[in-house]
Amino acid sequence: TPENFVKIINLVDDKKISRVNAVTLIAGVMETNEDPETLAKKMDMMNLTLSKEEIEKIICGILEKNPKAVDDYKVIPEKITTFITGQVMKETKGKADFVLVKKVISEHFSK
Repeated sequence: TPENFVKIINLVDDKKISRVNAVTLIAGVMETNEDPETLAKKMDMMNLTLSKEEIEKIICGILEKNPKAVDDYKVIPEKITTFITGQVMKETKGKADFVLVKKVISEHFSK
């Protein structure tokens, strides 16, 4: 229904689910006609609400495992940012706020 579609858009706007998960959720809601937020919770799609400090801790762990990334960041920051972001998303099963992760990475390296 249009109402369910609006609810899904709001879930994305509120950063409760990712855009990628929204596509899957649309199909699920169309099939079951279940409330989008309820179905997103059942399907384990809801994003984690991680603080900057929690994301920083995950990033530090990734950099400990990949010390070369610190040096490489000085040469190819875009590539290393993408790598670290991917590792954070992998560790959080894709549920971290992508935009916040990139911001924390940038802040980490600007210290």
